[in-house]
Amino acid sequence: MADPSHICLYLAVALVTLLVVLISKRRRSPEAAHGPGGALRLPPGPWQLPVIGSLHHLAGQLPHRAMRDLARRYGPVMMLRLGEVPTLVVSSRDAAREVMKTHDTAFSTRPLTATRRVLTNGGKDIALAPYGDYWRQVRRIAVTELLSARRVLSFRSIREEEVAATLRAVAKAASAGRAVEMRAALSALVSDSTARAVMGDRCKDRDVFLRAVDRAVELCCGFNLPDLWPSSSRLTGCLSGVVREAEECRDTVFGILDGIIQEHLQKTESGVGVAAEDLIDVLLRIRRVGSSSRSTWTPLKQSSFAGSETSSTTLGWAIAELIRNPKAMQKATSEVRRAFASYGAVSEVALGELHYLNLVIRETFRLHPPATLLLPRECREPCQVLGYDVPQGTQVFVNVWAIGRDERYWPDYSPEEFLPERFNDGEAAAAVDFRGANFELLPFGAGRRMCAGMAFGLANVELPLASLLFHFDWEVSGLADPTDLDMTETFGVTVRRKSNLLLRPILRMPVAKRRQMAADTSHGYFYVGFALLSLFVIQIARRRRSPASHGDGGGLRLPPGPWQLPVIGSLHHLVGKLPHRAMRDLARRYGPVMMLRLGEVPTLVISSRDAAREVMKTHDVAFATRPLSATMRVLSSGGRDIVFAPYGDYWRQVRKIAVVELLSARRVQSFRSIREEEVAALLRTVATMRAAITALVSDITARVVFGNRCDDRDEFLVQLDRTIELAAGFNPADLWPSSRIASRLSGFVRRAEECRNKVFEILDGIIQEHLEMTEKDGAAGEDLIDVLLRIQKEGGLQFPLTMGDIKAIIFDIFNAGSETSGTTLAWAMAELLRNPTAMKKATDERMRSPTSINYLRLVIRETLRLHPPLPLLLPRECRKACQVLGYDVPRGTQVLVNAWALGHDERYWPGGSPEEFRPERFDDGEPAASVDFRGADFEVLPFGSGRRMCPGMAFGLANVEFPLASLLFHFDWEVPSVGDPANLDMAEAFGITARRKANLDLRPHLNTSHGYVYVGLALLSLLVVLIARRRRSPAAHGDGGGLRMPPGPWQLPVIGSLHHLVGKLPHSAMRDLARRHGPVMTLRLGEVPTLVVSSRDAAREVMKTHDVAFATRPLSTTIHALSSDGRDLAFAPYGDYWRQVRKIAVTELLTVRRVHSFRPIREEEVAAMLRAVAAAAADDGRRTVEMRAAISALVSDITARAVFGNRCDKRDEFLVLVDRTVELAVGFNPADLWPSSRLAHRLTGFVRRAEECRSKVFEILDCIIREHLEMTDKDGAGGEDLIDVLLRIQKEGGLQFPLGMDDIKAIIFDIFSAGSETSGTTLAWAMAELLRNPTALEKATTEVRRAFAATGARTRSSTSVTCISIVIRETLQLHPPLPLLLPRECREACRVLGYDVPRGTQVLVNAWALGRDEHYWSGSSPEQFQPERFGDGEPAASVDFRGANFELLPFGSGRRMCPGMAFGLANVEFPLASLLFHFDWEVPSVTDPAKLDMTEAFGTTARRKANLDLCPTRATRVFGCIFGAGGDTRDQTPARRRTY
Repeated sequence: MADPSHICLYLAVALVTLLVVLISKRRRSPEAAHGPGGALRLPPGPWQLPVIGSLHHLAGQLPHRAMRDLARRYGPVMMLRLGEVPTLVVSSRDAAREVMKTHDTAFSTRPLTATRRVLTNGGKDIALAPYGDYWRQVRRIAVTELLSARRVLSFRSIREEEVAATLRAVAKAASAGRAVEMRAALSALVSDSTARAVMGDRCKDRDVFLRAVDRAVELCCGFNLPDLWPSSSRLTGCLSGVVREAEECRDTVFGILDGIIQEHLQKTESGVGVAAEDLIDVLLRIRRVGSSSRSTWTPLKQSSFAGSETSSTTLGWAIAELIRNPKAMQKATSEVRRAFASYGAVSEVALGELHYLNLVIRETFRLHPPATLLLPRECREPCQVLGYDVPQGTQVFVNVWAIGRDERYWPDYSPEEFLPERFNDGEAAAAVDFRGANFELLPFGAGRRMCAGMAFGLANVELPLASLLFHFDWEVSGLADPTDLDMTETFGVTVRRKSNLLLRPILRMPVAKRRQMAADTSHGYFYVGFALLSLFVIQIARRRRSPASHGDGGGLRLPPGPWQLPVIGSLHHLVGKLPHRAMRDLARRYGPVMMLRLGEVPTLVISSRDAAREVMKTHDVAFATRPLSATMRVLSSGGRDIVFAPYGDYWRQVRKIAVVELLSARRVQSFRSIREEEVAALLRTVATMRAAITALVSDITARVVFGNRCDDRDEFLVQLDRTIELAAGFNPADLWPSSRIASRLSGFVRRAEECRNKVFEILDGIIQEHLEMTEKDGAAGEDLIDVLLRIQKEGGLQFPLTMGDIKAIIFDIFNAGSETSGTTLAWAMAELLRNPTAMKKATDERMRSPTSINYLRLVIRETLRLHPPLPLLLPRECRKACQVLGYDVPRGTQVLVNAWALGHDERYWPGGSPEEFRPERFDDGEPAASVDFRGADFEVLPFGSGRRMCPGMAFGLANVEFPLASLLFHFDWEVPSVGDPANLDMAEAFGITARRKANLDLRPHLNTSHGYVYVGLALLSLLVVLIARRRRSPAAHGDGGGLRMPPGPWQLPVIGSLHHLVGKLPHSAMRDLARRHGPVMTLRLGEVPTLVVSSRDAAREVMKTHDVAFATRPLSTTIHALSSDGRDLAFAPYGDYWRQVRKIAVTELLTVRRVHSFRPIREEEVAAMLRAVAAAAADDGRRTVEMRAAISALVSDITARAVFGNRCDKRDEFLVLVDRTVELAVGFNPADLWPSSRLAHRLTGFVRRAEECRSKVFEILDCIIREHLEMTDKDGAGGEDLIDVLLRIQKEGGLQFPLGMDDIKAIIFDIFSAGSETSGTTLAWAMAELLRNPTALEKATTEVRRAFAATGARTRSSTSVTCISIVIRETLQLHPPLPLLLPRECREACRVLGYDVPRGTQVLVNAWALGRDEHYWSGSSPEQFQPERFGDGEPAASVDFRGANFELLPFGSGRRMCPGMAFGLANVEFPLASLLFHFDWEVPSVTDPAKLDMTEAFGTTARRKANLDLCPTRATRVFGCIFGAGGDTRDQTPARRRTY
């Protein structure tokens, strides 16, 4: 009995422990961090208890089962608290996808609990290492060195030997009639296989090692005290003993490994060789060569633990499930024995052919994933899963056990039932695999932390399972009904069987004895095998690579095809027609997947959209290589080019060079001038069109590739023609590749060699010239040969580029770049000539709008449909056996995709004959409108699709669109020798490309009605826009990107949402769209993702809640030019420089004191304007005054004197430049809508005009600043204006960013533009609204005159007049100067009203819509001008425009609020009060003032579009106070006198 005193002591310790846990902080708890009042929407979960959290809900069940039951109540994303650890449990496919794919980076680390920290030596292993550089290093070692497919294959002999040893032991028990405890036997088998792979031999301390592994499995489960209460892990660890036990377990493993590593080091030092390199050798080698300085034990521990534990667990469950399901056992056994009966043993080489066995393993993984909750992940950064917020630090379990048994993902059959047939072909789950792409089956996980040893684990399951089924039948000892077999699981990080698996084996196939061959040569088997092999070789020699050799008896379901003849196969069916046409006709009889034998080459012909999709998408990897025929082997220098290089690392390298360096959009764009010059040359010398087009495209390509036209162009074109003929694939050498005589006698190979040699001779000379020019540094620009030579010189490639490789690549690009484009151009011209209606439409479009090529693009698309340059594409070859539309395709089969037949198939082209040339079929609203030729739609495939898609598509299109548009723009065309254009000969020539057979003799008629200056500008602008990348678009994330994007209207390619804005001003159109799509709306303006905010709450989130996130400005190309790269105040990017200039503005330039100091200037300028208006009013004819111009001049003069110290001598020019700035800065020009297009910037002219505008402004400012500097030197400055202030600040220094002269000019231009434009706009609108509303005008006039009647308008502040204040407020509500404010840009991803806003999104706040929203302006219509709404006692009385009320934002709010508000208001209030004080006003040409034109103009500011012609009448009773003796007569010089 225990001592009672000891019991009391233990009880006290236990109570103290519980007390400490109870009062410890609930660290990392989402509930503690974000209570009900927090901003997070946490996942639901069951109710919790103090201290233990949700643990009581798991009591009585294994965790994965209890969590499955809870998830059925609380949803697939559920929050638990396990002790004090916040835990997210994911139990659905979609949620798992978000965790392991969408937000994979956010969930890519592992939580290191106290126990796991000890077992992994601080997270230094592979599985539990924290995400970071160390983990990347060890995972790379694991993937590329330790567990690669090649390494796993090298351990095949080990697996076979260990399986043989197990089979012998089981056979011995079978002969003795004993039962075998299979769980232990399988564990020993897999651990010995793993030990030998890791250590080179079986582990001497295997039993100790296995016990340590067993205990590690239990300790890693994460449900022991130190792991559940990490804040008190030291105390709970000490008291529970778990941490100490983990240390002992680790020390045991390390002790064993230390001895083994020491033996390896001794062998290495002594020079004793080893038979093969095991994993310890690999790691020691890596450490020795210096690739890693880390310790080597942890990858070993990972291999020995994960490699043995998960495989043996799966093996045990697979055998148990087969025992419980006799039908499945019978099927699997029959398949294995049928496959290997002739061998007498299972061979790992043929395991892939065991279809049903693979289904058994897949079904076992579904029902019994080794790690039911996978290994836990941890949230590294806050994110969302299925709309729920997941706080940083949350532990994440993915319940793959629950997902594998969820009836939603496993229809037709019960998910609890073991049924391998559910994965069979034709079943709903047939395509579901366990390799991480299908999130309903995740035994190995997915994403970055997916198990790196999947191949290793599968190899340790497949061979043992197949061998045990092959050699033995199995019975359950002591169990009559196999379905009663105990399937209880045990608790641990892996879910093993709880009970032993005691089975009685019955030997069916003999097991070979140790070191004994299955057959003995003394019995004559050697000779029998030799004879049979000889006969077999003879039998298959005749029909090499023939699909017919597989026959029906071979188990293959081959595609149908026409009858064949000996030797020639199916060639006789192609006689008399071009191959693509003959194959189309055959396909109509035999189906869209058809097998031919061309000579001795088995060929699959694809003639339907679905079949093409399977070849180029579903099985793209299987068909990713090219067949190298004898001719193509010669022409491509053994497959060293791009097009015909066999699929592999070399092809990836050269394709990457092509895509990134040679044929990128940027590179293609850089060749614009070449295209323009060559097209111009063609236009000057139009002759026979086919030859002219060929010469044009070849010259463009030559200059692009070589840097100049090729001197041997004609010779080069001759060789190109020969190449097209030779590469067709229908010559004897290619049809009978096994026949040397065929290749010699036909002469095709010899001709191919001659062709290649001549081309390479020409290229040798060109390359030599480039090398000499490079040495002399005389290259004017980098052409494609220069690029390749540079890449060759830089090195660093896996396969260094030789001169032969460069020539092969260049020849490839030249052939493809010139031949296909020339062919398409010729067909397009021919089809347009045959179809006068289409020709007229295309020509009229060019005449009507030189920048529009919409219909022309339809013409090109229709041409590519009817006349794909390569009608059978380039052939592919099947790399591994697979199925297409249910038919088996043997390895080595050549595959031809009949793109010509697809384009002529009436099933895919409704609404008219597919043989008819009708570009309108691709127009908006037509069924084929969305069908494109870029590889996503498989009914039109001129450039192919998938991995082997043509990388030069952009280059080819550029060589078609611009020449075709130019030919149509400059000339009218006719066919001189044909009366009816419909009779034009359209016969095709034979070759790899389908050229026109006949010449295209046309008569051009020069169209002189249009200038040539705009041709290149118009066409190239839209061309570049068309091919510009839609970079960083939020729409790219789509629904599958994990973001909850704001809604928005439907978009079109290229232009995005711009069509929704047509016909209205942007702010008005956006208001209408927001009424349909909501106050937070996503548009794509060209390629610019734009968030439009149209509600008070959304505006508050943008400009207050997330003000820092939206504190910067997008620098569009135009603004970049106007603001001197963002060196001004308004558009400076958020940062230290902006803070500096804003501080200068707020504390020096635009302070209230500074604004007040300009009062005399305002008074003088207003007086000057009043005198001019009075002169007009005094005229007997009652002259009208154009008040918009008068107000603009007034405000600009006030601003000029405040800024410059005097009026600007070049005021009129300056105002013109300000007007241009307003137009240019609007943000709706091509340069700003498609910022990725450099040509759009240059060719549209907006950037150039912006630069010219800025240059002229800066010239004016230079003169003014120079005068100020001279006056400062002479000390003659009468007062300090804003330029003086900036020059003083510059001179004083002490700034973080010293002010340069350009900075000063940019700031001055900013202040002038904003200070004059916005104030003038507001003044004009105020006058117009008052005139439209006589009641308001009368009230304002009466109040102003009453306030200033005694003393005159200059002697009191106009702000004291309440009516003026509310009139201005109402004007700003209806007519904010910047209706969309200035755009902002999202600096970091955040949310607005629950919607995600990606970084880089442009944000427009529609202040105009806010000011007219009836939700915020109750009482009367917000569209009505009613200043009384701001009167005392009204609901809007407290609404002000200074940034605190987000329904009225004329000056913005937050950090980027306008700092010149006081300056602007001063320039509105006093002039408005003065005009009302001194004059009565009427509109002379409008009888009803309410009908005054209030149309807005388009621009950054919303000016009035029409002039404001008004007739002033002097109010004589108060006029004398300013124009009598007391008036200001100081400045009456002609230069200062205004006239209207």
